Amino acid sequence: MKLKFKVLPLVFTALIMSCATTIPVRVTVPPELNYNKANSVGVLPVTTAEQEAASILRGDRLFFWYRNSNDLTEELILASYMTSRIEELLTHSGYFKVVSSDQLKREVEVGDISVDALISGKITNISNSMEDGFHTKKDRNGEITKIYYVKRKTQLDVSFKIIDPVDFTIIDTFSATSYAQSEGPDWNKLKTFETLQRQAADSLIDSYRYHFVPRTYTEYRSMAKLANKNDIRIDKIDQLINNGFYKEAQDIYLQIYNETGDVNAKYNAILIREILGDLDGALVEMTEYAKESGDSKAMQSIRRMKQAVANREALKK
Repeated sequence: MKLKFKVLPLVFTALIMSCATTIPVRVTVPPELNYNKANSVGVLPVTTAEQEAASILRGDRLFFWYRNSNDLTEELILASYMTSRIEELLTHSGYFKVVSSDQLKREVEVGDISVDALISGKITNISNSMEDGFHTKKDRNGEITKIYYVKRKTQLDVSFKIIDPVDFTIIDTFSATSYAQSEGPDWNKLKTFETLQRQAADSLIDSYRYHFVPRTYTEYRSMAKLANKNDIRIDKIDQLINNGFYKEAQDIYLQIYNETGDVNAKYNAILIREILGDLDGALVEMTEYAKESGDSKAMQSIRRMKQAVANREALKK
C-alpha cells in the first residue's frame, strides 16, 4: 500500500508535466440556415398542416390570415407559442435586428415589408399516442415482478423556410422532429397532450437553436512541444501565456526558431499570430510553413483557418 501511495503522486506529476500549453479562443460560427447576409429578420406566424395562414401570395403582395384568438384550435395555439419562442431566440442572440410580429403584420397589410429576410415555420404533423403495458423488474434474488405502466407520447414535425421578402423566393429550408412523453402508473397523473406538445416544441427549438442563430464556444490552441525540452525559456513562455502576454510569448518562440531552427517554435509563433487577430496573415504564413516542413499539424491548422475565414465572411452583413 505504501508503494502505491508513493507512485501515484509521481504519475500525477508526470501527467501534469506532459500536458501541452494551451490558449483558449472564443469562436463564433454562423447559423446553419442561410439568411443571405440579412441584417433584419421577421418571423411569420407558424402555421399548421390544416391552416395555411402565412403563404398566400396575391399579385405583388403577401397576405396573412390572422385568426381571432378565441377561435384558435389547439394546434394553432401551439403554432403561436412556437412563433413567440423563435422570435425570442432571434432577439436574444443580438445578431439580428428583429421586427416584431405586430409590426410585421402592419407592414404586410400595407404591402411594405422592411426586413431583409422572413422566417416561415409550419407544423406538418402532431401525433399523439397512448399505450399501456408491463415493465419487468428483477430483484436481487432473481425474482421477476411485473409493473403496470401507462404512457402518453407526442411527436412534433416542423418545417422551416427562410424567404426573400422582395420576390418571396426560398433561400433555405430545414425540417425537424421532436418527441415528448409522460409515463407512470396512473392515467390521471400523466401530463396532458397539450403540455407534451409544448414540451416537444421547446425541445425542438432548443435542440436546433443554432440553425437560427450563431453559436459561440471555446476552442483551445495547443502549443507544440519544443525540441529542446530543457530550454529554460519554456517556463517563461508558459508564464507569459498563462497571464495573457501572447505577443511576448510569440517573440520568444521566434527567437528560439531563429537560433535553433526548431520548426515547432515557428509553428507556435504562427498560431499566436492567429490568436492575436491576424487570421489572414497567419493563414498565409502557415501555408508557407507547411510547404517547407510538410508538418501534419500545419496541414490541420490550414484547414481550420480556412474554415474560420469562411465563417467570418458568412457572419459579415
